[in-house]
Amino acid sequence: KPDRWLRVTLTCVKEADMFEVQVAGGGAYAFKLPLADQDPDDFFQHLYNHIVGWFEAAISDYEHGEYGSRGIGFDFAQPQDVAAD
Repeated sequence: KPDRWLRVTLTCVKEADMFEVQVAGGGAYAFKLPLADQDPDDFFQHLYNHIVGWFEAAISDYEHGEYGSRGIGFDFAQPQDVAAD
């Protein structure tokens, strides 16, 4: 069974005591160094939402007949399409 990978591109810049992360197609986040335990929580939530949103958009496109460049790399089966074991 082949592995499937999702690519999320991040651009990171560190200047003095600041660290900035830009999510391609998403927002930018700046962190003051050193990081405290709670500092990245908003960033992690944004990253999670970005990935879920990407899948939701790809699924919607697929379900509406817009197959694009096959960037999602797999087909979807609706529950009623799956044979019971």
